[in-house]
Amino acid sequence: MSTIRLEHVSVFHRDVRSKTAVAALFDVSLEIADGLMTVVQGPSGCGKTTLLKVISGVLAADEGALYKDSVDITTDPPDKRGVAYVTQEHTPYPHLTVFENIAFPLRQSGAPVEEIRRRVNAVAHDLDISPLLSRKPRVLSKGQQQVLALARAIVKRPDVILLDEPFASLDPLRRTHIKTRLRDMQRRGGLTVVIVTHDDDDASELADVIVTMDNGSVTGTHRRQNT
Repeated sequence: MSTIRLEHVSVFHRDVRSKTAVAALFDVSLEIADGLMTVVQGPSGCGKTTLLKVISGVLAADEGALYKDSVDITTDPPDKRGVAYVTQEHTPYPHLTVFENIAFPLRQSGAPVEEIRRRVNAVAHDLDISPLLSRKPRVLSKGQQQVLALARAIVKRPDVILLDEPFASLDPLRRTHIKTRLRDMQRRGGLTVVIVTHDDDDASELADVIVTMDNGSVTGTHRRQNT
């Protein structure tokens, strides 16, 4: 759906007392290819989540520039980027049903009622959560809430989807099933997807491109031959 390009992007965490700064990202130049599944890997604290936050607009870059299909989006707010970001917390609205949670961004955008119903039902079917649509989040497991967050992102049909450890709360069987469904949806819709994960199996099963990071920098990119 879209290509994202980062040029010499840096983010610094500053300590006011010591008057020092530590680079969460340092001089990152990276192109995230249109319509592919990119998996970002690296040790804890290497900058993977910071990378997603910068792409989504949740966190501003201190240096460098970001482009989406050659358009400079460096200073654009999150709601103007056409990017959906699913965090590790995946907190649903507790007073809304699963259906209403998934439908929320569509209602906010003023989509017609029938279109909302059709799109919510379609994504719930794709992710196998149709039986949960009438339930409240408090009765869902953490894994089910994680799938709900994924559904809420996908239903908006964003240009780019950013997923931070999206399978962490899923049991092994559910994890395999949701990864398969996500891959099918990504290929069918030509989605640009970026996944942060610690799990090597995620990379081997999902990635078209693998990006490795360490100490806030990109240390390598690898385009898999079978894609």
